[in-house]
Amino acid sequence: MDLANHSQPNFSDICEAIQTEWPPQEWLEKPVMVAVSGGADSVLLLRAIHHLHRQHMGSGEVTVCHVNHGTRETSAKHALFARQLAKQHNLKFTSERVSNDKPGSSSEETMRDERYLLFMKMADAQGARYLATGHNQDDQIETALFRIFRGTGFKGLSGIPALRVRDAVSIVRPLLTISRNKILAALKEIHQPFCTDESNHSSNYTRNFLRNDILPGLRQRFPGFDNSILNLMQHAIEFDNFLDQQVQHLSQAVIYVSDSEIRITKPLLKETAPLLIRQLLMQLWQAKGWPRKDMNRKWWEQLCELAQDTKNRSVLNLPGNIRVESEAQELRLLNG
Repeated sequence: MDLANHSQPNFSDICEAIQTEWPPQEWLEKPVMVAVSGGADSVLLLRAIHHLHRQHMGSGEVTVCHVNHGTRETSAKHALFARQLAKQHNLKFTSERVSNDKPGSSSEETMRDERYLLFMKMADAQGARYLATGHNQDDQIETALFRIFRGTGFKGLSGIPALRVRDAVSIVRPLLTISRNKILAALKEIHQPFCTDESNHSSNYTRNFLRNDILPGLRQRFPGFDNSILNLMQHAIEFDNFLDQQVQHLSQAVIYVSDSEIRITKPLLKETAPLLIRQLLMQLWQAKGWPRKDMNRKWWEQLCELAQDTKNRSVLNLPGNIRVESEAQELRLLNG
C-alpha cells in the first residue's frame, strides 16, 4: 500500500512519535535490526521503521530478525509470517531457534534471556548497530506493576529503558509512549495483519495474569490508573538520576576497586545517609557482575551497617560467595 495516498492519522502519529523518541538522523545511515515476533507491536514497529527509512531515503540496511522458541504449535507459523513480511517489503530476514529439550518448561525470564542472547548473536552476525523492539506503553505499566508486586526500589520503578547499550549494539524501544490500543488502530488503518499468540489468553504466565485479570479491574475502578503509574515511573526516573549523581560523587571519594576486591574507606561514610550507601554498594556489586538474586534488603542493610561501623572488626559471608572483611577504617569485599 502506498502510504502517501491514504489518510492514516494513527499510523502517521506513531511515525511522528518514533521520530521524536528515536531521531532518524541517528540510525538512517546505519544497519538496523527489527525484532519481529509476528505480534501486533513488532509488526507495527517494522512497518513504521520501514516507512521512515524510505521517507528519509536512508542508506543503512534494515533487517528483520525473529526468534522461534518452539514452545507452541503455532511457532513455525509465526516464524513463516515474519519471513514473508520481510520478503513483502524487500528486507533481509534472519532467524534463530531456541534449543529447548523440554518445550513449554521455560519461565518467562528464561525465555526473555534466551531471546536476547539470540538477538545479540544475529546482530553481531549482521553487523547491526541498533536492535529495535516493539515494547509499548502497556508493557511499561505491566512491568511496573510486576516489579511492585515482586518487590522493587526506585530503579525498578523506572521501567523498561528506551535505550540500552550492549557491547556494540544499542537496543532501542521507540514505542514506549504508544498504547497497545493505538497500535491496533494503526494496523487496522493500513490493513496490516499480524499473528495472535494463543498463550496470551492463558493467565499461567505472570504478565498475562496481570494483563488479563488484574489490570482490567484496576482500570475500571481507577480510570486514571495508567497515567498515575506512568507519572510514578517518571518521578522514579528523576529520583534515580539524582541519586546516581550523588553516588558518583561519593564513590570518587571513598572507593578503590581492583580485579580481586573492592575497598571502601569508612570515615567519610559515618554521616552519610544509609540510602546513598546502599545505592553505592548495589552499583559496585552490579559493576562487578556479582549475583544479586539472593541479596535481599536484609543483606544490604547489614552491609550498610558494617560500612558505617568505625569501631568493630568483623567478617560477613554474603550470597554469591562474597566475603566481607570489616575493620575500623576500611570495608573490603572479596569474591571468594
